[in-house]
Amino acid sequence: MDAPSLPHERPLYLPLPPGADLGVALARALAHPDMRVAALPPLWFLDPAGIDLVDALPDVRALTAESLPRVVAALRRLCTPAALDACVQRTWRAADQHVRTHFLKQGALKSFASIFGLGARSRDSAPPETFVTEQVRIHRLEIQYRLAPEPAPDPTPAPPEEGSLIVYPFDLDGVLARRELGLPAGGGPVIELFAYAWQQERHVAFWRRLAEELGTELRGV
Repeated sequence: MDAPSLPHERPLYLPLPPGADLGVALARALAHPDMRVAALPPLWFLDPAGIDLVDALPDVRALTAESLPRVVAALRRLCTPAALDACVQRTWRAADQHVRTHFLKQGALKSFASIFGLGARSRDSAPPETFVTEQVRIHRLEIQYRLAPEPAPDPTPAPPEEGSLIVYPFDLDGVLARRELGLPAGGGPVIELFAYAWQQERHVAFWRRLAEELGTELRGV
């Protein structure tokens, strides 16, 4: 029997209203008075996926709260279905045989047959949808943040004020998250949120306030 997941292992979701600008919403969150520290990835974070943001935004030196709207707009132009397919095909062919077997759910006999040339090679098989979804989630834009610290009576494994917010460049409209939440398709983008179990109620309260300001509500609480 699997152990139940901890609160910080379950995401919170901030589904934005239809037509909302994701880049503006992210910048607004990071500029909030209660937000103290944010760590953003380098501008080349999607190079492994074949997405060259540095070339697309030659006058942007770094990914910052101020540049987020332009970066997200560039991601919408670059992270097309064709770009995702190219990334998936390249990663699938380069993956270890055991990885492909896992996603194809092949039995041992079929795997041995493909290795010894007695059947179709997994490398030549079409990547299954589960592998495509995995690539969408791997190539994510993750921003680490910290709320204003409060005195803690006991030491904790990590600062309880820390959390992260995540969006997926190949799924900027939040199709996967909306499906998981049972929300209708065609709504606004969705931001995923993770926070440590310690003082998690502070994160929930913060994001609830921001959700109200943005005209939406926090999900997954």
